[in-house]
Amino acid sequence: MWEYVTFDSTRPANDRVLSLVVLDDQDQVIDVVAQNGELVGDPSRTFRGVTISYVADGAPFSSFLSANPALFNRIDFWGEPDSNGDGVLDAEEDLNKNGVRDAALPEAFEGFANFASFGSEQDALAEYLHQFFPTAANAFNQADTDPTLDERIQNLAFREDTVIPE
Repeated sequence: MWEYVTFDSTRPANDRVLSLVVLDDQDQVIDVVAQNGELVGDPSRTFRGVTISYVADGAPFSSFLSANPALFNRIDFWGEPDSNGDGVLDAEEDLNKNGVRDAALPEAFEGFANFASFGSEQDALAEYLHQFFPTAANAFNQADTDPTLDERIQNLAFREDTVIPE
């Protein structure tokens, strides 16, 4: 699944996303999440996402986890540490706020990029590049899409909103 989004960076914070849709593998819209800057659709639906620890830890969106820890359902590849070694799960160690010290996840496969920890951003990028661009002959060599042509993340400073089909 893919998400396509339109944003207007001149609008106030928390009011910049104007259109957001979820597409299936055939690029067909299966869910409209935001339209004309408003949330639409089933308010009880949920989405599973992947993010870096900095964002999951609350910066800059600290309300996600604290608003509903069970719905947030955070899972960390490395588990939750016993930072002070006292054997007690302290509040600051309970990253997903479920009251249990979660163990690390097992490595899902034997990767090729072993210079970085499993599940880290560096590991994910290196594994992706190795799988899809493994040799110098077929290395990734495409320039970034000009913002006027970007279909997936549409910046209204450069183009019109075409995320939601007419």
